[in-house]
Amino acid sequence: MANPHGFDLVPRDVWGARAPKSPEVMKNPVPYVIIHHTYQPGACNTTEECIKAMKSMQDFHQLERNWSDIGYNFAVGGDGKAYVGRGWSLVGAHSPTYNDKSIGICLIGDWRYELPDNKLLDTVHKLIEYGVQIGKIAPNYLLFGHKQVREGTECPGDKLFQEISLWKHFSSTPPTVWSPNKNSKCCREIEETKVKVPPTAESLSWRRLHMSRAKLKATSTTSELLSGFAMIAMVELQINEGTAVPEWLFVMFSVCTTVLVAVHIFALMISTYILPNIDAISKLDVSELVSESPHERMKGFIQLACAFSTVLGLFLFLVEVAILCWVKFWDYSFTAAIAATVIVTPVLIIFVLFAVHFYHSLVVHRCDTSVTDLEKLEDMKKHLDEASSPV
Repeated sequence: MANPHGFDLVPRDVWGARAPKSPEVMKNPVPYVIIHHTYQPGACNTTEECIKAMKSMQDFHQLERNWSDIGYNFAVGGDGKAYVGRGWSLVGAHSPTYNDKSIGICLIGDWRYELPDNKLLDTVHKLIEYGVQIGKIAPNYLLFGHKQVREGTECPGDKLFQEISLWKHFSSTPPTVWSPNKNSKCCREIEETKVKVPPTAESLSWRRLHMSRAKLKATSTTSELLSGFAMIAMVELQINEGTAVPEWLFVMFSVCTTVLVAVHIFALMISTYILPNIDAISKLDVSELVSESPHERMKGFIQLACAFSTVLGLFLFLVEVAILCWVKFWDYSFTAAIAATVIVTPVLIIFVLFAVHFYHSLVVHRCDTSVTDLEKLEDMKKHLDEASSPV
C-alpha cells in the first residue's frame, strides 16, 4: 500500500497476521523511536521472504512466548517495504520500560557486521517521517538503538548502530521519562517517581545470566590451555634409558598429570554443555527467555566447574611444573630441580592464600548482594502495591 511518502506500507492482513490477544492502546505522539534488528530470522530480500519472516516472528512472540502479538510496531525488509506490526497506536513489546512511549522499528536481518541496503534504510527514514506527519511521533523525537535502553544486548548490531548514530534525531544520552516541561507539577512527580523506582527483577535476572556466562567462558579458556599443556608435557617428556629417577617420582608425575587433565576436562565438559544455551538466550535478548536459560537450574555445576578450573586446576598445574622439573633434571642437575622448587613453593603458598581470601570475599559479597536484592525486591513490591492501590 503506497502512501504520500513514497514507500510501501504492508498492512497486517496482507502479510497474514493473526489478531492480537490483548491489545493495549498507546498515547500518541510518542517521544522516542527505538531501532532494532531481528538477528533471527535473517535478512529477507523479496516480499515473499519478508512475509515469511513476519509470520515467523509473530509465531515466536505470540505462540511460544505467549505475548499479545509480534513485539515490534513496524518491521522493514530488504524488499524496501515496511510491514505493520503493532502499528502506530498499540503498545509494543520490544524495549521494557519504553514500550508505551516509543515506536519500535525492526530492520529484518543481522546487522552486526554489515549494513542493510540503502533502500531499506531509506524506507526507515520515510516511515519515521510519515509517523511525524500523521501525529504519531513527536516532531522533536529522539532516536536510540535498542542497546542504549537495554543492558546486555548487541541489538541493533554494531554496523547498524554506527549508521543510526549519524542520523539527525539520534541521541547518545540514554532516555529518561519524557518531560518537555520539567517545571510542571505533573512532570516533577514523574521525575521524582522515576528516581525512587528500584532496579527491576528482570535486570537482576540478566545480571545473573551474564555472570554465569562470564564464569563459563573463563573456565573454558583456562581448562583448554592447561589440559593441553599437561598432555603435551606427558607426551614430550624424554626419559633416558637407565635413568636414576625413582619410581615414586614417576608415579607422582603420572597421577598429578592424570588428575590435572581429568579436572580440566570435567570443567570443560560442563562449560561446553551449558555455555551455548546461555549464549543463545543472551544474543536473542528476549527477557521472557531468561527463565529458560539453564544458568539458574545448573548454577551448582557452574560454580563447580569454575572452582575446578581456576582453583584446583591451577593448583595442580603449579604442582605439575615442580614435579616435571624434578623428573626432567634428576639425572642432570639437582640444583636446577631445587631452584624450580624454591620458586614454585612460595607461588603455591601465595596462590592458596589468595584463593582463600578471594572466595571468602566472594561469599561475603554474595551474602551482601542477596540481602540487597531482597531489599530491592521488597521495594519493588511496595512500589507496585502503591501504584496499583486506588487513588
